[in-house]
Amino acid sequence: MTAACTDDFAWLNRAAAFSRNGDVPEPDTDDYAWLVWAVWQQRVGLLSLPQRVALAGLPEAVRAVGYTPWALRYAECADRDLAGLALGGGKRTAWLTAQRRAHARGSLPAGRVALLERLDGFSWTPGADRWDSAFALVRDFAERTGSIPVRGDDAALSGWLAAQRFALRAGRLDAGRIAALESLPGWSASLSNTRTRGVWDRRCSALRSFVTETGRYPHTGSADTREAALARWVSTQRELYRRGDLGSYRIDALAGLPGWRWGAREADFDARSRQLCQELGGEPIGTDHRLYGWVVSQRRRHRDGRLSDEQAAMLRSLNLLGDDLAATVAA
Repeated sequence: MTAACTDDFAWLNRAAAFSRNGDVPEPDTDDYAWLVWAVWQQRVGLLSLPQRVALAGLPEAVRAVGYTPWALRYAECADRDLAGLALGGGKRTAWLTAQRRAHARGSLPAGRVALLERLDGFSWTPGADRWDSAFALVRDFAERTGSIPVRGDDAALSGWLAAQRFALRAGRLDAGRIAALESLPGWSASLSNTRTRGVWDRRCSALRSFVTETGRYPHTGSADTREAALARWVSTQRELYRRGDLGSYRIDALAGLPGWRWGAREADFDARSRQLCQELGGEPIGTDHRLYGWVVSQRRRHRDGRLSDEQAAMLRSLNLLGDDLAATVAA
């Protein structure tokens, strides 16, 4: 921000134009930005005597533009900017956020855009600016030492990196930031370090171990409390996926598990098919078998076109579905 305003003919001529026509400028004009800025400069003592006299001589309705609620809130931010202080804090934070959102929607008048851009401490994307600043500090550290900082080196930067790992696993980092982090020495290794894994990663790892050891997914009705808890966690992940609330990192991690299904019905189908494969060995199922009703239900679903080709092929391989069996339904 310029801390002084020179006494020049251009400024005085512009003020004279306002005095002659008496028009109240609209927020989407350069005249609006000039007037709000001039009123603020007068209030903080940055105008020369001729400029103050010229401004005081403007029609009251014109000068009132500099005292509207928007202009007054802007003046608070300009005061802090002049003092070298952060613009946000209290109600100013919410106000600044509202201006950024309006600008993103294209609904913030051009005059107000120009005024905000006059403030040295203002940014349309403060989050991105903070990220870039933090990354620059980490990059400088890595260039000096050959590795990224850990807690013993710099607790703040180490915490920032931990937050980036969490954001990556939640699918909230864009490609540009991912590429920037991957350029850091030791970043990739830090992702596989068990000490950096969160609760979700540990649950996913436990699920993989369970499936590998048992050949099946956990049951919610299991007498083993750990298995039941893991099964409930699986159900939660499927529900989050159905609602669109599961990040890309977690989607990829779950999809990579052996036999993973996003739908509970599909997962149940797989589990029962494996059970029948073990118990029947390809022999026909008897009407007294505890899963006979389920098999009949699958035949009905096949008849109605609700079985996938993969599921139909699985039942045929078990000798549970064929041309003569597909239409069989229980009374």
